[in-house]
Amino acid sequence: MGAIPAYEKYLELFGNVANLLRQTKNPEKLNKILLKFFSKLVVEGQLLPPKNRITRWRVTNCKLKEPYVGFF
Repeated sequence: MGAIPAYEKYLELFGNVANLLRQTKNPEKLNKILLKFFSKLVVEGQLLPPKNRITRWRVTNCKLKEPYVGFF
């Protein structure tokens, strides 16, 4: 196991990952990235008019893996 990152590095890492997640359209790649940080992540889609497609996602439950849980 690697060293625990400093809090500032943790924030930088999550900022970079957030950008990567926004750009990634492949669900398998998204899953691989998220499994590095979360042992449990549940999201719920919301249908919005006029097209009634899922356009907004909300995290309903999550559990971070170590060492990230210590920063939450």
